[in-house]
Amino acid sequence: MRIKDYIFNNRIIKKIVSFCPADKNTMYFENFRGKGFGDDPRYIAEELHRRNPKYKMYWLTEDKNIKLPSYLIPVKRNTTHAYYALAKSSVWVSNIKNSYKPRKKSNQFYVQCWHTTLDIKKNEASAKKLEADYIAAAKYDASITDLMYSDNDISYANYKNNFWYSGEVIRCGVPRVGATIKKAAEFSEKIRNEYGISGEKKIAVYMPTFRSGRKTDVYNINFEKVISALNERFSAQFVLLMKLHPSMSHLSFKNTENAIDVTAHTDPYELLGAADVVISDYSGIVFDTVAADKPLFLAAKDFEEYKTQDRGFSIEYDRLPSKPCMTDEELIECIKTFNEEEYLKKCREFKNFAGFEDDLSGEITIADIIEDFLKKQ
Repeated sequence: MRIKDYIFNNRIIKKIVSFCPADKNTMYFENFRGKGFGDDPRYIAEELHRRNPKYKMYWLTEDKNIKLPSYLIPVKRNTTHAYYALAKSSVWVSNIKNSYKPRKKSNQFYVQCWHTTLDIKKNEASAKKLEADYIAAAKYDASITDLMYSDNDISYANYKNNFWYSGEVIRCGVPRVGATIKKAAEFSEKIRNEYGISGEKKIAVYMPTFRSGRKTDVYNINFEKVISALNERFSAQFVLLMKLHPSMSHLSFKNTENAIDVTAHTDPYELLGAADVVISDYSGIVFDTVAADKPLFLAAKDFEEYKTQDRGFSIEYDRLPSKPCMTDEELIECIKTFNEEEYLKKCREFKNFAGFEDDLSGEITIADIIEDFLKKQ
């Protein structure tokens, strides 16, 4: 089928299914365009199911064979079934903006989770490089959104000022932050079992963001030397888990004896919860790491280029508890000279600067709001 025919047919399907009446106890969840079971949509779905197992829950996915809890109904992206699920659901929960959704009815409620707790890099209207198609989709998505939420002052203001959004933004806990901290032991056991990591070994996780043009050379790090430095500094044996951004999920890292590619792992917050050390760059995972008080190292080989020619930064980068390392040598030196007491002090200072306040029960707050909406229907 030609692309124009495909788009035209999708528009017709979305228009037709939009006339289907929404069912009060039916819900739709989406994680990063169908990238699997994870992030805030997961934790909100888990809480709602715990409260009422009779809720009918659809989960958008790129792969219908994906492993999901039995109470979730997988719907494949860009299919009539997916559009029908959206039309029939009274509640939509998504962490990504797109024009995929059909016309929203007055008895439907859309929670936009957004997929980062605090963006280090600029995004939406403040970003330097965004495609026109994305801007149009993001504006449409914002126009049908009913609720956004934040646990810090910076993101709260960002949602208000840069997301083309004029609806309600509330201050509450962010579900993934609570899960990362409260479920750390559970996630550690799960990750160790899944990737065959023994209990006496420490876990380091490398999770960078994507680049404009999908450049990959910045991910070329001497991981063996990094692992050796971690072993020396923390007096332990480390395994490094390496996960690329969902936008780069068609790629992978080469596995070695002590380094494992986990790009296919669908929930980065399980990895973060299991991690003893995190290595990143300009990813939103940076703030989640700081929120959890876990050691953070920043591998930022293209720091100057990213600042001036790519997204740029939403805050002064030197406010972060860790400094950017622009070479492998700098990264290794930062690891070897890591001072935990000084680092934790800087974490506290940064959280105060950001106005961070999270009660670790965001999924409960959002589920309360959703159920209050349903009671009024």
